[in-house]
Amino acid sequence: MDEISENVLIEDNLTAQQPTLLWNDDYFLSIAPGEYKRPVSILMDKHAEELSFPTIYEDKFRIYRDSVTVTPFMQATSELRLTDRRATDKQHILYIAAKITRLRVSKYVSVAFKHIGQGTSITKETIQSEGYINYCLETNLAFLRCIPNSAWFWTNRKKDHFAMIS
Repeated sequence: MDEISENVLIEDNLTAQQPTLLWNDDYFLSIAPGEYKRPVSILMDKHAEELSFPTIYEDKFRIYRDSVTVTPFMQATSELRLTDRRATDKQHILYIAAKITRLRVSKYVSVAFKHIGQGTSITKETIQSEGYINYCLETNLAFLRCIPNSAWFWTNRKKDHFAMIS
C-alpha cells in the first residue's frame, strides 16, 4: 500500500480542496439537472406533444402569433384537417383525445374543489367511494359529467336521448 499511495502533507491537501474562481460548469457533466425543481406536468408542458411524436412534427416546435389564443381542441382540429395527413396516426389521435379529456377534468375539478370550504378533508378512499360520487353529482361537485362517454356523462344526457326516441 505504501508503494501505491502518495504521501501528501495535510497543508497541501487542504489548499488543494479550496474552491477557486476557475470552475467552468460547461466542461462538467450535470448528473441531476432537475434536482430540487418541481416537475412539470404533462398537461402543462408546452412541448410534450411535439417531443412525443417527432415523426409528425419533425423536431420543430409549433409557433403561433402573439395575438392568437390557441386551445388544444383548436390544435387537434387544425392538424386533422391538414392535407398531408401525418397527424392522423392512431396513437396521436388517442393522445390528443386523452390530453383534452385530462384538461377538461382538471379544469372542472379545480373549479369544483375551490368551493368546498374550510376544514373539509378529502382522501383517496373518499373519492373512490360510490356514495361520494353520487353525492358529488347531486351537488355542485358534478365535475365528472364533463368526461365524454362516462356513465355520469350519459346520466346527464338521458333526457335528450329519450326525447329523440319518443
